Amino acid sequence: MHLRSIASRLNAGESPVFIGFDEKSEFVAEAKWLERQFGDRRFSFRTSSQTTQAAAARASYGIALLPKYVVETHEPRLVEITLKGNLPGRDVWLIIRRDLTKIPRVRAVADYLIELFRRQRRLLAS
Repeated sequence: MHLRSIASRLNAGESPVFIGFDEKSEFVAEAKWLERQFGDRRFSFRTSSQTTQAAAARASYGIALLPKYVVETHEPRLVEITLKGNLPGRDVWLIIRRDLTKIPRVRAVADYLIELFRRQRRLLAS
């Protein structure tokens, strides 16, 4: 089935079938959000891997809550669906031992990553 036709049917009010996280992923913010918002709905497939969730969505198993960077870098043929409710935010942490922050090569990598994440905020935060 073509992904755009599925998106059209869902936008017209058809009840979605979800692709979600497995039981071992209960600590993941997206897994908690899906359970709170859609726990009473049908899930056709569950896995801890968002890349595998994206592949399942591409194969028309249902809809998946995926970060934009997974879709844009691995599954650009997927179609965005708007769901009701505020999506969970994501925190990104860069952890460096205090004694290493003054080493120029470590600082250079950290500064590069910080700037990269700032520039790519749209992909990484949603």
